[in-house]
Amino acid sequence: MSFITLLRPLHWVKNLLVFVPIFFAREIFMADRMMAAFYAFLAFSLTASAVYIINDIVDRQHDAQHPIKRLRPIASGAVSITQAVMLLVILLAGGAILVYFLSPQLAVIIGAYLLLNLLYSFYLKHWPIFDIVLISSLYLLRVVGGGVASQTHISTWLILCTVFISLFLIVGKRRVEFSQLHRRKVLGLYSGELLDHLFGIAAGLTIISYGLYTILGVNSELAVYSIFLVLIGIFRYLLITYRSAVAEYPERVLWSDKIISGSVLAWLIFMYFIFY
Repeated sequence: MSFITLLRPLHWVKNLLVFVPIFFAREIFMADRMMAAFYAFLAFSLTASAVYIINDIVDRQHDAQHPIKRLRPIASGAVSITQAVMLLVILLAGGAILVYFLSPQLAVIIGAYLLLNLLYSFYLKHWPIFDIVLISSLYLLRVVGGGVASQTHISTWLILCTVFISLFLIVGKRRVEFSQLHRRKVLGLYSGELLDHLFGIAAGLTIISYGLYTILGVNSELAVYSIFLVLIGIFRYLLITYRSAVAEYPERVLWSDKIISGSVLAWLIFMYFIFY
């Protein structure tokens, strides 16, 4: 069980972004492209779990002092450093084999994803603003990786919306962490007011970019009405961020909050009928 926890499979939900280009390109019924995206999902998941292990090894002493993170397998001693390194090697090898047979271009994307994660873990996570923007770029790399693997065109609208919604989620996470006693060191260089401003800016840019996309990027007059579902999701997430610590883990909010998960599902159904 400790090894499964170490992999953090719940976080793999972020890697579902590899399917986004296919959905927006109206190609979800093309089996070859869906299969390619699925392999890309596996490659990103294996690599992401490897990165989590690296982070847990590097941060094990700090995590041991945290009221919640001290329960992580490495920080608690349930998994030894040697065992963690062995699992790390297996994950990286598995991801490398997948991308080798799937796409050389995807190998570049996965390599960039891994490199940026390492830069973050060892250096840039201590730089304010850079830490937020870099994490946002990792979300975008997942979308680009899905497009590259499935050979699907990625529109500039999709890039903009991905960047802004990821910034919204990341800043929200930082805002929750800022109010806690045990928090990452870089948050000492922020202020609550600055994070509030950044949070509001990211929310506004997400709504505006998506709204413009529904008008200029979709050949349907009905698409603009999906903005109401997006507004429900964004506003609900804002409410949760200021009322609950659960927003520290955005992937948990997606599954645990019925209003947000319902708005996402309703949006998927609405856009499905528009696209297909």
